[in-house]
Amino acid sequence: MATLEGRGNPSLFRVVQMQRCVWAEMEEGKLRLHGSHASSPENLAQIVETFEREGGRRPVERARADRAAAKAKRAKK
Repeated sequence: MATLEGRGNPSLFRVVQMQRCVWAEMEEGKLRLHGSHASSPENLAQIVETFEREGGRRPVERARADRAAAKAKRAKK
């Protein structure tokens, strides 16, 4: 962890054995790690695209809105 923190820039790591993707970003001078599931090469490509588009910052508000919309859609069925 100290090695990653010492890099001082946003990074994206994939833990292959667990099919997990770890999004590392600097927040208030500290390293924050956020894990997600990378179920397929296509899904990983989407995560990488988002990472690059957002400049290493996680789009938290957009993700919350997307989850709320998906939940509302499920409730209508």
